[in-house]
Amino acid sequence: MCMVIFHAIVTKGGHNGNVALFIVYFSMEFSEVLLYCWFGSSLIFASLEVGLALYDIDWYNAQQDNEAFPTCVHIMMIRIQKPIKLTALKFADVSLILFTNIMSTTASYFALLKTLYTS
Repeated sequence: MCMVIFHAIVTKGGHNGNVALFIVYFSMEFSEVLLYCWFGSSLIFASLEVGLALYDIDWYNAQQDNEAFPTCVHIMMIRIQKPIKLTALKFADVSLILFTNIMSTTASYFALLKTLYTS
């Protein structure tokens, strides 16, 4: 992403002055990363909501003939203590925190490239 911004600024919109092309390309990259991170965060929050929903059910008032129900609820409560996450090759959790880090790194790299280019 930083290279797209850098190229747009250095070439002043490209050879034909086509700034719209750079804007569209950057917005597509931005929205792709945002969508992955947004749905990754949604998955994390939804998996945490399952634990809250399990906590709110009346498992102790379950039918007497269904003894497996409290056991299943207990197993699910143990499993849900660790939220479900999307990972990027087990390198980082895909969430809005990662999106913030990506945008921060993009801005830092762009500032570095611009400084090196001007000096």
